[in-house]
Amino acid sequence: MGIFDRAIVSTRQNHKGRTTRGDAINVIARAGETNGAVGVFGAIIEPGTGPVWHVHAREIEIMHVLSGQFRFWCGTEAFDAGADTTVVLPANVPHRWKNTGTTQGRLLTVVTPGGFEQNFLDLATLPEMTDEAIARIDQRLECVACPAPEGAVP
Repeated sequence: MGIFDRAIVSTRQNHKGRTTRGDAINVIARAGETNGAVGVFGAIIEPGTGPVWHVHAREIEIMHVLSGQFRFWCGTEAFDAGADTTVVLPANVPHRWKNTGTTQGRLLTVVTPGGFEQNFLDLATLPEMTDEAIARIDQRLECVACPAPEGAVP
């Protein structure tokens, strides 16, 4: 990972991605644009949804709640986060989150080092969202689904 030497300016039209649940992702900055330093993306998350328990082998995730109500789980901890709350999730610790509100929520996420944002761009190119295709993308990016840690708060 090195230093990048120019501003990254992005609009909603730049890099469209999606989650396995179908949430729209706007990739704002990619590792390829920042010499691997960061990836930045925004998401609009429907009520009652969020990813399954998973673990990243290398990325630290910095998630800022722009709007809505979310619950985050990290290891055996659970906490609620509303607008203007920032949550930093470490690499190699199982985690998940969910929109616990009644309206769409918005998250802005920074991953460091960058690279994981490619997951959403790759998912958007799949003609069919199969478990096998998703697993290939996740494994390549060293992010895997995992069970909840023993003692995790529901």
